[in-house]
Amino acid sequence: MFLCGVEHISNNRLLEVLGYKEGNLPIKYLCVSFITKKLPSSNYLILVNCIMAKARTWMNCTLSYEGRLQLIKFILFSIYVYWSSLFILSKAITMKITSLLYRFLELCLIA
Repeated sequence: MFLCGVEHISNNRLLEVLGYKEGNLPIKYLCVSFITKKLPSSNYLILVNCIMAKARTWMNCTLSYEGRLQLIKFILFSIYVYWSSLFILSKAITMKITSLLYRFLELCLIA
């Protein structure tokens, strides 16, 4: 159980009555750390690598332009949207992800 703004005595009493243990931050949920301070830039690399890994799994597939566009819209971009709903992403990370998505789509045009 995570408590914030509760006096120490009340905190202990609540934990005792409810039978929970007190949790400590950071924890991970859906591969994203919940932290109480600004997200370090190294954590953004996890997002970039996750999108790159998903795109690589579909590189060898013979997908049409429309198929790749659907994958970008509904899978790859949704990962980005999920992270941006949790954190303020820097412009550099946003540009990097946009570049990755464009390259994934362009590979279909070249092939």
